[in-house]
Amino acid sequence: EAASTYPQIDSLVLNAGVMVPPFGLTKDGLETQIGTNHFGHHLLTKLLLPQLEAAAKKSGVATVVAVSSAANFDSYPEGILPTIEAMNNEATYDRAKAYGQSKLANVLFAQELA
Repeated sequence: EAASTYPQIDSLVLNAGVMVPPFGLTKDGLETQIGTNHFGHHLLTKLLLPQLEAAAKKSGVATVVAVSSAANFDSYPEGILPTIEAMNNEATYDRAKAYGQSKLANVLFAQELA
């Protein structure tokens, strides 16, 4: 709806998040923290990218702020687990590590987007 209402968007702040909940899955079948804190941000940015690009074309700049935390330093040893199946494994789920993983994903996404 926002995409059809606003032909250009000058700024986007990616701040939605959950922190260290018990294991659970989003309605799309993703572990709750990585699904909410990273994949949700990624999807929203992708959907609004044409409006951000329109703003940048008109004024020379559009800003995307990805909120993260120092928890990105406390992810799983692999950093980002290599598969959705690994992320969704309740037996190996660690609340704090999963949160750190989602915050690391925020940092990496922001770097790639830049």
